[in-house]
Amino acid sequence: MIKPRPIAIAMILVGLLVEIVCSVGVVTGVADRASAFMIAGYCAVTAVLYKQFWAQGDFWSDPDGKGRTLLWDFLKNLSLGAGFLLIVFGTDGSGLTLSFTPLSPPATPTEIAHERSSRQGRAKPSVPYWHLHVDADGVSHQAQCALTDYELGA
Repeated sequence: MIKPRPIAIAMILVGLLVEIVCSVGVVTGVADRASAFMIAGYCAVTAVLYKQFWAQGDFWSDPDGKGRTLLWDFLKNLSLGAGFLLIVFGTDGSGLTLSFTPLSPPATPTEIAHERSSRQGRAKPSVPYWHLHVDADGVSHQAQCALTDYELGA
């Protein structure tokens, strides 16, 4: 399809790089969302460039023709791409909001204390929990405790 041999070789190497490096990234979890996004794009591009069922001319006339076979390969590539987009954005789309919201810098302890002091008059939320402790004699003790918003890191 591509005539100049060096360009064809470069495209093959880029394709291998995407398939190998990004697959390893998804499996190991190292930059998995970025790798999955690259593979999703790769699947869409290869579907459009190399699975052109519409260009065969026998799609409607021959049920066993090359056009019908390429249709299934085209749909397979799009399905794989959609599956990788699930890794990127999640099943509920929560990853989409993370992708387009700017990251805010972490608050300093001074900013946290100032924000807490501005909430005067409100009850501090707490989370009850049971603290279990075994002493040196092997006797277990339990006490009901509560974590405040400061201890929760809020």
